[in-house]
Amino acid sequence: MNNIEIIDEFLDKESFKNMFTLVNSSTFPYFLGVDKYTVPKKEYEENLNHYKNLKDYLQFIHTFYDLEANKVLKSKYFYIVQNFIQAILFKKKYENFKLVRAKVNVQLKLENNTEYNHNTPHIDLSYTHKVFLFYINDSDGDTFFFNNKEIFKRITPKKNRLVIFDGNIKHAGTHPIKSEKRIVLNIDGIINDWTRISIWKFYRRLVHTK
Repeated sequence: MNNIEIIDEFLDKESFKNMFTLVNSSTFPYFLGVDKYTVPKKEYEENLNHYKNLKDYLQFIHTFYDLEANKVLKSKYFYIVQNFIQAILFKKKYENFKLVRAKVNVQLKLENNTEYNHNTPHIDLSYTHKVFLFYINDSDGDTFFFNNKEIFKRITPKKNRLVIFDGNIKHAGTHPIKSEKRIVLNIDGIINDWTRISIWKFYRRLVHTK
């Protein structure tokens, strides 16, 4: 359960500036998340009695890529994610990488929240994968990590901070209390022996996916 890696100042200044400017632009499209929660309503309700500090609320989402959608979704802003994945491959020296999903989440201030509250604990995918959480702004609203319903780690959002962890670790974000918003890039992918897909084949596929 300690397989959680934190890398500060992950992107170079120019790349980070481009991402920050894009997702904070007044013309960048966000959409209200499902059921006005961070997870489907059914999943939220099933967890209410298991976590005493669970407090969920709406978030806004932009999906850059989703392989599991009925029809593969790919945003016109996908180039931001493609550049980010290239940085991951270079710095982590992964031999293979298969992108499953990439999205940016925005959670607004929830003033009646507390520092002990958290959103619904969950895992992103039902099979082996890696999660890459990238904080785009400084804010309160920690990310919580759970083992058998007990919190074993909290990480505070810090701009240009990347957190990498195994996808089978339950985690949850938190709506900020002091900050106006909390912006996080969430990438799910399968790495190395799982994919059998070369980096170059992966990039050719991304370039030609419409």
